[in-house]
Amino acid sequence: MSQAETKTELADLIRERIRRNGPVTFRWFMEQALYHPEWGYYSRPNQKIGREGDFYTSVSVGPVWGRIMASQFLAAWKIMGRPHAFAIVEQGAHDGRFAYDVLSWLSRNSPELFEELVYVIVEPNKNFEAEQRVLLTQNFKEKTKWLKGLMDLDTSAFLGVIFCNELLDAFPVHRVVFQRGKWWELFVDISGPEDQFHLSLGDLSIDSLRRQLEIIGPREENQMAEVNLKAINWASDVSSALRAGLVLAVDYGMSRTELYSSARPHGTFRCYHKHRLVDDPFAAIGATDMTCHVDFTSVAESGERGGLQVIGFLDQHHFLVGASQTYFSPLIEGSGKMSPDLQAELRQLQALMHPSTMGMAFHFLAMVKHVPELKNLPGLSFGDDPRKALGLCQPPPVNDYGS
Repeated sequence: MSQAETKTELADLIRERIRRNGPVTFRWFMEQALYHPEWGYYSRPNQKIGREGDFYTSVSVGPVWGRIMASQFLAAWKIMGRPHAFAIVEQGAHDGRFAYDVLSWLSRNSPELFEELVYVIVEPNKNFEAEQRVLLTQNFKEKTKWLKGLMDLDTSAFLGVIFCNELLDAFPVHRVVFQRGKWWELFVDISGPEDQFHLSLGDLSIDSLRRQLEIIGPREENQMAEVNLKAINWASDVSSALRAGLVLAVDYGMSRTELYSSARPHGTFRCYHKHRLVDDPFAAIGATDMTCHVDFTSVAESGERGGLQVIGFLDQHHFLVGASQTYFSPLIEGSGKMSPDLQAELRQLQALMHPSTMGMAFHFLAMVKHVPELKNLPGLSFGDDPRKALGLCQPPPVNDYGS
């Protein structure tokens, strides 16, 4: 490791914390590395996405992603009986491009919903919010609203959709390893004359981590894993925030059984720096993206404990097969040949669905509150039994829409 790369203000802050209080959990270290208000990776001004940044999202492919999702939000509104004051709430909006694509499509294709709509961006990052406002307020000032957290929503009146794309995988995680018949937690410590960072083993730091690992159960000797307690708590917060409607979480991840199988002895934690996969989380602290796969089973269980009902779990390829049929059919019907714009959208769709890239890596978790009819959303048409795919127990009781 190059010591020059780790001698930064953020690295010094973390070292000082360790000198004062002893080793820190990897979760705390990851939270500082990604979200420190001055020096964290996501707090840097002009954070780039796509070819200029460290991560490439579905939004980066082109506007068809937002347009197809807008058509699904429209379908959800219709299934819910076209309620007044319908809200679309997005978390992890980055530069606001997805919101712009959704609002642009709805303003042209569904003025009835657009009239009722408010688009809420939940954004604690001041740099991202500033960038979003530049893009959105010129054309959609009256339709957009910003909040710092889900708990700021008016839950007594909130009917609509909560949507996030690649949010949960970026939450800080506890890292653990199974040795000598029990789980141990990985901590970040320093040693040597240069106070070099390294990982050390210790007892589990909090009871909620212990309880989650009891659910995961014993594994192979030396198997490593990650536990994303914040994603589990997110599902509980979402269920509290929503009066009635749809929750759609898109991310790379899998069921708990798959995620913690012996086929992944080193877990799924990854670091990306300047478009490259890197092994050392300490080499460029604050300039490196960190991520791991989502345990969708645990997220779904948390949502159901809060009153949500799981209605879908399927990969992006199959979701877009169903969603794109309703989106593209009106554009293709009756036309002798496709326009250049339509051809461009189909190329974007191909990239989003390709099995070797985004199509199979990303999954949709769909949950509802009080509107079980949303299981008929077009994007869920080609999914298998979500409870079986996630390894969930028998479904919880279903409440009626108005209860």
